[in-house]
Amino acid sequence: MFDIDKRPSRFMNKVIQLETRVGNNQQMAQSNSKEAFDMLMIAVSKEVSEMFSTDICLEMGDRALDAIENRAEIYPQIIESSAQKSAPAKKSRLEVLLKDQELLSIYKRFFVLSFIINIVLFILAALGHFNYAHNNTALFALGNVLLLALVRNEIFLRVTYETTVQLFGHSIVPLRLKLWITHGLQNLGGIHAGCGTASIVWSIYAVVELFVHRATVPTPPIAILFVVIFMLLISCLAAVPVLRHVHHNVFENTHRICGWFALALIWCFILLLASYDPSRNVYDFSSHGRHRLVNRLDIWFAAVLTLLVFLPWALIKKVPVRTWISPDQSLSLITFADGLPVGTFARIARNPLKEWHAFGAASDGFSENTLICGAVGDFTKGLVSHPPSHIWTRRVRFAGVTYLANLYTRAVFVATGSGLGPFLSFLMQPTRVDCHLIFIAKNVEQIYGPYITNILSRFPQEKLIVHDTAILGRPNLAKLVVDRVKKCEAEVVIVTSNPAGSKTVIDGCRAAGIPAFGPIWDS
Repeated sequence: MFDIDKRPSRFMNKVIQLETRVGNNQQMAQSNSKEAFDMLMIAVSKEVSEMFSTDICLEMGDRALDAIENRAEIYPQIIESSAQKSAPAKKSRLEVLLKDQELLSIYKRFFVLSFIINIVLFILAALGHFNYAHNNTALFALGNVLLLALVRNEIFLRVTYETTVQLFGHSIVPLRLKLWITHGLQNLGGIHAGCGTASIVWSIYAVVELFVHRATVPTPPIAILFVVIFMLLISCLAAVPVLRHVHHNVFENTHRICGWFALALIWCFILLLASYDPSRNVYDFSSHGRHRLVNRLDIWFAAVLTLLVFLPWALIKKVPVRTWISPDQSLSLITFADGLPVGTFARIARNPLKEWHAFGAASDGFSENTLICGAVGDFTKGLVSHPPSHIWTRRVRFAGVTYLANLYTRAVFVATGSGLGPFLSFLMQPTRVDCHLIFIAKNVEQIYGPYITNILSRFPQEKLIVHDTAILGRPNLAKLVVDRVKKCEAEVVIVTSNPAGSKTVIDGCRAAGIPAFGPIWDS
């Protein structure tokens, strides 16, 4: 059984015994501190492996234990000094997100591909080789806006993910194809960004064409299109990675408000342009004018776009919640009635018109959800300092990369801290995938409480590694993951951690030839 509370004192007594038995030769310690430190960690890890029923560390040999017990090599302060010297410089979250990205990541490839396709069509239209596009520049701008909204729509993505798992989540499907699908679905944001940028190009082309033909085009649609371009430009600038991550709330609110405003203006633009009769210089809203309007393709694009934008908002609800705060106030557990399918996330907000945040949840699938909310930002810190009695949530749960674990036969999940949330439902519900879990956190039982530790204790212990850093220190995470994958013959690794932790795991797995996925900067 997973039971931490009865073991720390026993473990610490063993550490003290080891330090006492090996703390008699300072000179040897100073000359060989790193080797001694490594040997002590081996001995301590072996003792912990014997005390815990979970496979909490790597297997250790008796020879290492004998060596550390028979040699006098270190003091605790020398261990700390050695660890500090070997620790790499810590990078900021923003540095990891922005500087340590691949030059040709799949996200960027999708961005370039979608943008270049538009540019090719744009050039053909401008040179007179694509008359349909030349005569319908505003329609192509609107088409890009429609596509960017589609690939970000939570309902569309949920249906796409579920369909993908049903079609390709079988052992006969080649692993390489499953990996391509996972990469593609995870990086659809590149298409969103590419089409957003291209929509500005097409809108500028449209306004130029309208201005050239201003003798037969009314002035209001031209002015409206200028404002639409301005709204699109602000949305794109707010989404620039540096601005987005430094001022995330500004990005989110700007994106939403400018998007809604631009949508309203698009309707005005279409209605005014379609109803205008240049022969009489009047707007014709008669039955004849309405018939002409219905036959326009752009009006249907706008209708679908409006549905994509507002349907998720029509499916929000306010629910009562129970809140549990950790003793050190580093996280909160938010519980409310409902069921959450494995691999999906719940979005919550205190004010539905402001910031929304997504969390994975512990859920049995039908009765209630418990969200693990680490207090790392203004919103999540507010959940700790001012626990809510009610929150807003969306009825449609969106699918993330964890949902695609169902494509595979066996997977290793890696979670640090509150990143455990997205994986807990896999431990509580029947799933397609045979999952193994590595959980790295500090003071697990004290901070995460009896509810989370009970879930862990009920999971098959041979599939679980719980590394408590308060007892064991920081692990070699990449090696720990790679060794577990080789042991259980997993097909894929999925990690939820901070940017640095995720990068460490993914890079380590790739170096070992193991497919690994984690949150990307656009998550």
